[in-house]
Amino acid sequence: MTIASFVVSLVAVCGAIWAALNGRREAKAAESQVELLREQVTDERARFDEQFRRQSEQTLEDRRRGAWAELITDLRRFTPCPTSEEEFAAAEHRVLVAFWKWRLLVPSEKLKSTDGVYHLIGVLIDAAKAGIGVERNAAQESGQQLPATISIEEVESRVYDLTRSGDDWHRDGKSGERVDAWFIQLANGE
Repeated sequence: MTIASFVVSLVAVCGAIWAALNGRREAKAAESQVELLREQVTDERARFDEQFRRQSEQTLEDRRRGAWAELITDLRRFTPCPTSEEEFAAAEHRVLVAFWKWRLLVPSEKLKSTDGVYHLIGVLIDAAKAGIGVERNAAQESGQQLPATISIEEVESRVYDLTRSGDDWHRDGKSGERVDAWFIQLANGE
């Protein structure tokens, strides 16, 4: 073997080694790039999931607030109260439907608190029924024409009396202050 051919062979071997090393370096660089991209995708997915979760929670909260506002709006149909039995039945139905729509959106850990709301709705409806009965009887006895509505003050007064009198409408003995607070919330649009 001549020196020239040896040099050529040596250069070829060195070139092959260099190419192999360079290829390995490129492979490692590509692997690092893939790992970096994987981390970026994971981080981006985590950010997306968190954003989606927050948006979902906000959407649920918005729906819950909307359902609560609908419930309050329907409750205000009793203040003043319709004296027509058909109108009263329709208003009562709307309130109960609105309550259950709202309750379905309440987190499970807070469901117990909805019992108080349901109780107060029942007190309000029962008091409104009593008010209608009183107004109808008074109108019939005096020969007056039946009024179209009953004012919020009359209903509130009757609820206030019922909750302090131990009447059957309030058998569980809760304080009338809860009902006072309920009417304050209604008045404030809460």
